[in-house]
Amino acid sequence: RSITKVSNAPIHRLSTNIIPSHYRLYIDASQLEELIFQGTLDIDIQVKDNY
Repeated sequence: RSITKVSNAPIHRLSTNIIPSHYRLYIDASQLEELIFQGTLDIDIQVKDNY
């Protein structure tokens, strides 16, 4: 069984003076049988001086 969902959301990028330094991804797969996943993402960043 294969399911594909394509998003039409616009792509956003961080400014060049913002650098992600650590990612924490939490996934709730308790509804795995229904192919439903939920989660959160925490990102630590470092901000450089003005470019």
